[in-house]
Amino acid sequence: MKNKKKWLISFLIVFVISCGSFGAVIADTSITGMLSSWLTNKSDEAIQEIDKEILEEQAVQTERLKAELDESLEKLNGEMNAFIEAEKEKRVLALQGYADKLIAEMDINEADQKAEIEREIERIYREASQEIEQLKMKIEIQSEEEHEETGE
Repeated sequence: MKNKKKWLISFLIVFVISCGSFGAVIADTSITGMLSSWLTNKSDEAIQEIDKEILEEQAVQTERLKAELDESLEKLNGEMNAFIEAEKEKRVLALQGYADKLIAEMDINEADQKAEIEREIERIYREASQEIEQLKMKIEIQSEEEHEETGE
């Protein structure tokens, strides 16, 4: 009986130690799992928060760039129109001056020939004016197309 008691006590001691060790292993594994899960969740949350902040800032900066581009294009358009008008005025005045000079230098006695020459000069003047207008329209169309391409 003493042997049975010793054997039973030994078995109980081994059993208790085994169960205690096994419980510690299970507890250690679940703590590691919990920490791993927590870190994964926090990493995912941080990445989502960073992505959200980046998208918001990108939208703000895109609007800022659009506003600046619109302002620059508007200024450039004004400068281009002023330049076109100045060039147009300069060319028209030069053409009128040249026509006036030709008329003044003409030494034609016959009124019909003088009128014919004046009509021809007027035709040339109109054609030159039309070409200037067409050039102006072409530049304005290109400017508008560029303005539309930028997203206005």
